[in-house]
Amino acid sequence: LERELDIRFVIQLRAVAVDASVLNRLKEAGLELVMIGIEALDEETLDLYGKHTSIDDNYRAAQILADLNIRFRACYITFNPYTKISHLRNSIRFFRSLTGPHQCDHIFNRLFVLHGTPMERKLNDAGVLHLRSAQYQYDYDFQNPQIAQIWKYCEFYLPIFTPVKREIGALWEWWFQHYQEAQAQFEIELEHCEHDLTNHHLYFLENLVDWAEGKINLDTDWLLSTMQKRVSDVAQGLEKIKKNQAEQGISIQLNSNYVFDPSDLTYGLEDDLRGQNL
Repeated sequence: LERELDIRFVIQLRAVAVDASVLNRLKEAGLELVMIGIEALDEETLDLYGKHTSIDDNYRAAQILADLNIRFRACYITFNPYTKISHLRNSIRFFRSLTGPHQCDHIFNRLFVLHGTPMERKLNDAGVLHLRSAQYQYDYDFQNPQIAQIWKYCEFYLPIFTPVKREIGALWEWWFQHYQEAQAQFEIELEHCEHDLTNHHLYFLENLVDWAEGKINLDTDWLLSTMQKRVSDVAQGLEKIKKNQAEQGISIQLNSNYVFDPSDLTYGLEDDLRGQNL
């Protein structure tokens, strides 16, 4: 601050380390994003992950960042062998409660078990791990059959959302490198697109949870067309952002691996899905 450096930076924090006075000072120095490993919104899962935090800690951290108007990225591990329907509803409730600028790590994240870790030993002892390859890549059984069904369809539909999610990430990366030349609306419009995508994720997950509990019936034709439409809407928003920049003479060059292709929303899944009912 004393040197008046014009920089932007990102930090990672535990929920229990979120301090309003410190963060407010960091914001003055150029802090743009705080990443927090929320991971779960139920005590069972927080204990399983060894987080040494509480549900209240997570809500408190999110509220402080909202009050300070600091962008907050909630990193999350939604699925693990012991996930319950109530856990998913807690997750949905938390993400819907967020106010202020925020980014949500992929809501369909599944626990990835690494070789040699306490988690590997814990799940091995419980008899739920399956070795998939000689490189110690693991799969595991969901103990709740309803969760197993929900994950099956999350995994099946996941590629529909992935390309646009990657492009949003690439656009944020571009903004961090070119914020001085970007239009003022760029940040607001990109944040709006990301919030829309997050809401679509929550809508999709909530429908699956309701279906698993027998509250609704789902037809894959309807679900697929709904998801395609929603992803297309977000993609159009991203194209508008880039077009607005181009009209001001600003060219946005993104890594080709992240560029969204609106002509291929399902990676060829349509033929596999048509005519099947959940």
